[in-house]
Amino acid sequence: MTKYAELDRTVQNIRVENTKLNGDVQQLRNRTTSLIGLIIGLILLAVGGFAWLVINLQKLDQEELQRANGIDPGLANQVEQLEHQMTDLRKTVPGNLTDTLQSNQTTLAQLQTQLQQVTTQIKDLETSSNNIKSQSNSSPQVTPPSNQPSPDSNQLDGTGLLTGHIPKPFIGEEF
Repeated sequence: MTKYAELDRTVQNIRVENTKLNGDVQQLRNRTTSLIGLIIGLILLAVGGFAWLVINLQKLDQEELQRANGIDPGLANQVEQLEHQMTDLRKTVPGNLTDTLQSNQTTLAQLQTQLQQVTTQIKDLETSSNNIKSQSNSSPQVTPPSNQPSPDSNQLDGTGLLTGHIPKPFIGEEF
């Protein structure tokens, strides 16, 4: 039985050794995966840094060219911003805005002309009304009293509004 016992110990030792080696292999795989991830991260970081460096060098080169040409970099940046704003405005403002503005200005001019005409007519009516009142005050007419209201008298109607004579325009005058 000693051969079997030795063989059994050897098998157990091999199993323990195998388990230990499997653990070591798994640990090495985990470390390898971590190192590969770290290397990829470092490569991406280096590429990003390189891209940033290239972009900044291009900006500096462009600024130097502008300075050499006598253009202030601050003004060049403002021009770029204004160009972006103009592009945005062109997208939001309709293309026929100028036509609409001209149409509205024409309509406004027509309305102003009409307003002046109406104002002139109102002034003419006030003048003719004042003339009629001054004529009636200068030559009073005596009328016998009657129960019927005269056409020149103003009275309240059922709505609380004054009713009565509305002066007629002179011959040839229009309302």
